[in-house]
Amino acid sequence: MPHTLMIGTARILIAGILLSTVASLVACSASADESCAGSLDQHFGESLAALSDCIDEESTLVIQDVSPLVGEAASFRDDESRQNWIVVAGCSSDEDWRTAETVEVAVIPRPHSLDEADFTDILVCAW
Repeated sequence: MPHTLMIGTARILIAGILLSTVASLVACSASADESCAGSLDQHFGESLAALSDCIDEESTLVIQDVSPLVGEAASFRDDESRQNWIVVAGCSSDEDWRTAETVEVAVIPRPHSLDEADFTDILVCAW
């Protein structure tokens, strides 16, 4: 009898661990989905890193450095941290920008912000 009790307890423990792991994965997935929700323009002012994480791996991301609009020389290099760049404008080839074939964004370096220039018509996206 004690052997059967140990097996049953082990099964309950394993089931509890699996349930906890699945719940954590679902929570992480839900929070990632929430941070990617909404239209592309709702993400202006966020880091390029955060926006990049929302875009499908199969999509082409075109990045335009518009630093001269805030008095800086254009200096974006994709081998640097995308966390250091702020998205100020964007458009996509499909209504759902997360899965669009092409997404184009304009970026400025931190610590600049959206209120330093008019970025309204800076990109011409003709898809």
